[in-house]
Amino acid sequence: MRHVALKVKNVAQSKTFTKKSSAWTWSGEPDAENVYLSSGCDNIAIHAVSANFAASAEEKQLDHLGFIVESTERVKELEREFIAKGCASFTRSKRTATAARRFTARTPTAS
Repeated sequence: MRHVALKVKNVAQSKTFTKKSSAWTWSGEPDAENVYLSSGCDNIAIHAVSANFAASAEEKQLDHLGFIVESTERVKELEREFIAKGCASFTRSKRTATAARRFTARTPTAS
């Protein structure tokens, strides 16, 4: 992946969620509207958008990110961790057509 930029309504809330729910660490914050997090080799940029843009451009927003983890057991562990952290709008762990295991969760600012 290396780098993905996310557009969000609330940068601070998205930063907190990402740091609490993953191994991502803070790598830069030039201002209140831009935050950069890193896993060590991959990076996520979190950028603020106006409420008007966010309300009118849902189809232009990133739908989801996928991450490779060490095992299907780790996917199940992560799913339990996300549930424990109160993630709403959640699809449970399942096998995909390619025999991978996945689950999905929304960030707190997703609507």
